[in-house]
Amino acid sequence: MRKEAIRKGVPLGEIRAGSRRRTDGVELSWQLTDHSGPNANAVVPFLIDWNASPHPALSAAQGASLISLRAEHPDWQLAFTFFSHKVLRWLAPHCMLIALISNLMLVADPFYGWWFAAQCAFYGSALIGWRLSSRGSTPRPLRIPLFFVSMNVGLLLGSWKFVTQASSGVWSRSAR
Repeated sequence: MRKEAIRKGVPLGEIRAGSRRRTDGVELSWQLTDHSGPNANAVVPFLIDWNASPHPALSAAQGASLISLRAEHPDWQLAFTFFSHKVLRWLAPHCMLIALISNLMLVADPFYGWWFAAQCAFYGSALIGWRLSSRGSTPRPLRIPLFFVSMNVGLLLGSWKFVTQASSGVWSRSAR
């Protein structure tokens, strides 16, 4: 498995051997991938091979259940960057729509009324930018709202098409 992973560019690290003797005298031995060294901060799978040893789960207490499972990355800033850029961006248009509807429902409160007005101004500037761009020029201050809103509207429409199965998401080869 390690050779296949290395061939595909996944840096699993060196293989290390380990062993211990259980209290009942059974010798456990294993091989595992070591993430120290250059791969210490990489997000790579951890593999363990128990060789001919009985798997420790076979002698675990019966009836036990997993209470929690936690995954961590040694470099939280890298993990946050990955999460925010690869996961949260798919949720952004949905959150924007929820925020707009929520602020509309709470508009009587001055705080939420202000936020609703700010959202309307931002979306309005994107709409004005879109109208002006169809005529050939978009003023510089309207380019960012236009880009931000058009990208999120596109993502929202794509999500809708995916959920309703109106689009397969399969690419077709272009004619050459």
